[in-house]
Amino acid sequence: MNTKWTDREERVYNELVDRLRFWGYQVPSGEKSLDPALLLMLKAFAYHAVQTEDRLKQASETVIDTMIAEFFMTGLKRPIPAFTMLSCCCSDKGTVVETDMEFLCRLSGARARDYSFFPLYNQEVYDVNADVVFFVSGDYFRVLKALPPEADKWEETLQSPHYRTMQRSAPPPLGGTLYIGITAGLPLEEVGALQLYTGPDAPTGKMLNWVDWQVVTSGKRHPSFKPGSHHDKLEIFKHLDIRELELDGSFQSRLYSSDFLTSGKLLWHFKHYLAPAKGFAHVPVEMYATAEKLVLPPQIENKFSQIDFGGIKIPRLWLRVDLARDERVGDLRNFRFFDTNTFPVINRRKNHRNKYTMGQPALEVSLFEYADADSANLPDKLFSIDRVWDANDNEYSSHLDLMAFANPRKYMVVEEENDLKIKFNFVPTGKEAPDFVVVGYSMTEGSDGNGIGAEVDFQLVKPHPQIKAVRNLITSSGGSDARSLQEIKHLTGFFLRNHGVALSEGEIEYLARNFDGRIEEAKAVRGVSRSAGGLVPSVLVDVHLKSDLKISDEERQYLLQRLSDYLDSYTPLNLHLEARLAGS
Repeated sequence: MNTKWTDREERVYNELVDRLRFWGYQVPSGEKSLDPALLLMLKAFAYHAVQTEDRLKQASETVIDTMIAEFFMTGLKRPIPAFTMLSCCCSDKGTVVETDMEFLCRLSGARARDYSFFPLYNQEVYDVNADVVFFVSGDYFRVLKALPPEADKWEETLQSPHYRTMQRSAPPPLGGTLYIGITAGLPLEEVGALQLYTGPDAPTGKMLNWVDWQVVTSGKRHPSFKPGSHHDKLEIFKHLDIRELELDGSFQSRLYSSDFLTSGKLLWHFKHYLAPAKGFAHVPVEMYATAEKLVLPPQIENKFSQIDFGGIKIPRLWLRVDLARDERVGDLRNFRFFDTNTFPVINRRKNHRNKYTMGQPALEVSLFEYADADSANLPDKLFSIDRVWDANDNEYSSHLDLMAFANPRKYMVVEEENDLKIKFNFVPTGKEAPDFVVVGYSMTEGSDGNGIGAEVDFQLVKPHPQIKAVRNLITSSGGSDARSLQEIKHLTGFFLRNHGVALSEGEIEYLARNFDGRIEEAKAVRGVSRSAGGLVPSVLVDVHLKSDLKISDEERQYLLQRLSDYLDSYTPLNLHLEARLAGS
């Protein structure tokens, strides 16, 4: 046996000594005072424990390699599509933007090509538009946004010498009030949910959810509300699972979930699309359903009488947003959003491949057999297999889909020589092979879909009579290419060894630190906490937020609640866990 101690052997030896003392044995503190036979036994056990750990690790790596090669390649290797936020106008009272509507962005210049985007989920849109936004702070007045039909009238209004002088000046550095004018072509009580896109998460979108909002009236002040308190009602949260977050740039999903085993969904990740949710403000229907419409807020018309607002004629619903008095305003261009009818779209191209069976009991469909030399590595661009069906309109499911055992019609995805093949076996159905099968699938450009600038005109490939003036509001981002084999091995190993559950304090800290960008540090310690049954053993997670962060107490509590729910979904069922702000 090697007489030179390693750190790992020393650690095991010390744990053995501590355990003997725990059970009441009088073990001396120094090795020289220890019985030589016991010392030899403890050192031998520590040595073999470390050797066994190494062999188990090596066996684990072999299992991971085999499982990746035979099972996970068609699931984890897939790229993540870029996303952007689209805004549109509705020419009728309302309609639905469906997930199969293709929006096309045509770029010229060095990146000359077409990029297709599809909505992330079905979205209701209404003839409701936030077409005017202006900012007031003391005697300072600034129009941030003016859209048709009165854009030219606002332009005329703002030609007064008084306004031009004010426009050249910087706004007061702290605080202020935003006024948002909303026109509607239908009674507001018929609008299912008034959701305003306030802009990207940073620097203003998140802050605007936790300051006071109110509906402007000609009489007394309307009760104030904070849109962030109503995040659970946002449409985007109905479609995304907040537990399935991307941590530290790698896909983190529990391997035993049914979604993971459904290769038809070819896993991708939701963090990029959850981020925009923080930039939506939900206005409760009880706040605006019966509110009166005004041409201008009385506070503005009376305070800025030197500005001629005579060209403004359209009555609007006005929302007032009071920024915190100590909030640094910064660049006013950050407040130009407040768009209605806004929804996230992802970069993907939908294709389909069909093939006649000619009565054969076994069949394979090659997705990329006709690819040319300029389209190498096409399997790495596959985003999802959306639907597989046959001439009799029978649906087929993946052989890995645990939720479709009752369906005898299966297909298998196999990657061979830079091609993906969908293989069928019609024998188990007990019927003749159908005339043909069709595979519907989607591809994405991955990281190449990033960087499409804001305010680019998009167009529907198939025109819709009620949807017009489609534009993107933010630069596309979030796309990433297919992972390498080494990345997949590292990722799969973590979750195979832990079965998708954080077992140690270090793993809990890792999940907590990467849950939200506002969290700077997290420390998990064992302790006790109070429950309905009294004091119980628990893990306490102390969270440090970034020192320069300015958020309200309500948002802090909302963040802690979301973090606690997230950590609870990744820890054993019998573990009591509590997240709290450090120092509180």
